[in-house]
Amino acid sequence: MHLIERIDRWAAVAPEATAHISDGRTLTYGELRRHSDALACHLTQRLGDDRRPIAVLGHREPEMLIAFLGAVKSGRLDTAWP
Repeated sequence: MHLIERIDRWAAVAPEATAHISDGRTLTYGELRRHSDALACHLTQRLGDDRRPIAVLGHREPEMLIAFLGAVKSGRLDTAWP
């Protein structure tokens, strides 16, 4: 099963389950799916058919995980880079 599918499955069956904890901040699977879907939609609306990769910078913040997944969901991830 693909990682995005696993996250979406957990968001459906246990939306309040903790997906990420950093510096006392928690992110649930429901929040992760909702925010990353919203970002993917925004990127698609803003950038249209331009599928060039975008950079995602961050450390351990929940927003970095949301941004990474939003980029993946919108098809803007360069898989050639680790």
